[in-house]
Amino acid sequence: PAAAAPPLPADPRAAKAVMDKASPDIQKKPQYWMAMGGINTEGGDYAAAEQAYQKALDSAGKGAKGGERMMALGALAESQMRQGKTKEATATAEQLSAQATQMQEIGMRGREARGLLEPLLRLVQRATAMRLQRRAQRLRQRRLRRRLHPQRSRSERSSAASATLQSPSTCW
Repeated sequence: PAAAAPPLPADPRAAKAVMDKASPDIQKKPQYWMAMGGINTEGGDYAAAEQAYQKALDSAGKGAKGGERMMALGALAESQMRQGKTKEATATAEQLSAQATQMQEIGMRGREARGLLEPLLRLVQRATAMRLQRRAQRLRQRRLRRRLHPQRSRSERSSAASATLQSPSTCW
């Protein structure tokens, strides 16, 4: 029997150093990039995680096992969400949904597909909620500004705001 691989170090930087030593053949596999994405996520480097998950998705290819693509899409969407990229995360989540639907149609077990879809639906709901919260916050801010300066027109408010920003007395 083959020897088990040694566990990765707990420190993300040390784990990356171990992973960087992998052979080029190993680095072509989606599992390698999924692991790198996980390490980057643990280290809080969501931009690097996003790149790793995108490489996992690219290396999985269109004809790959559906589960590999779905895992890569889910992780990619999560890394995009953690960076506040709600549009990209929503688009990725839609790809994941289409992939899951396709897999269900070709005979994937329903329970497994449902288990993969539930995190996706939570992710899409979270992205939508975040977008709605930002819109509501901007609307509240606009209303507050209008209450504070009801006599000013929109152009007067914007010119007054830019004059305030440029005034040297407001710097210190």
